[in-house]
Amino acid sequence: AQHIAFARRFGTLERTRLGAQGQGSELSILTNIGPDGAVVEPSNRQWVNTLANQLWHSDSSFKPIPALASILAGRIVPANGGETEFIDMRIVWNALPDAWKVEIEGLVAIHNLAYSREQVDPTHMTAQERAGVPPVRQPMMRSLPSGERSLYIGSHVEAIEGMAPDAARALLDRLLAFAAQPAHVYTH
Repeated sequence: AQHIAFARRFGTLERTRLGAQGQGSELSILTNIGPDGAVVEPSNRQWVNTLANQLWHSDSSFKPIPALASILAGRIVPANGGETEFIDMRIVWNALPDAWKVEIEGLVAIHNLAYSREQVDPTHMTAQERAGVPPVRQPMMRSLPSGERSLYIGSHVEAIEGMAPDAARALLDRLLAFAAQPAHVYTH
């Protein structure tokens, strides 16, 4: 309740999608611990969600209105491992070679939650879950209210409008590799 109250200070909260723990509520529960207190088996849906969340992504980029922010709270954290990593894509945009910026500006990416989940388990999402989060268009370069620019990509991007699939994947892989350089990553 305190977590939700704090988050509401930043604006209206989105509802958790169908198929996620906490579905329909304002709280998304990310865990690999089952109801019995033990780590779930790799075949468990929670396990697949945990693996998929380890892919570089921007929370809710697959929704028509992406999340302004995500507020995380670790309740059970292992003594070793369990780090969360962040990339400030404004810094990445500023570090991109000028030729890459010209190449990216104006491009539109198709963000699809099902695509990122399929990278881990092609059978993970049901048809009903897919229908609840259809693919959306997002610019690859975002202009922020502060006037700054930001690269906007991640594991939810399945395609780039107007590009052949192989060319789009090559561009996305190059950009993600650039973004995920240790100098751009904060590990908490």
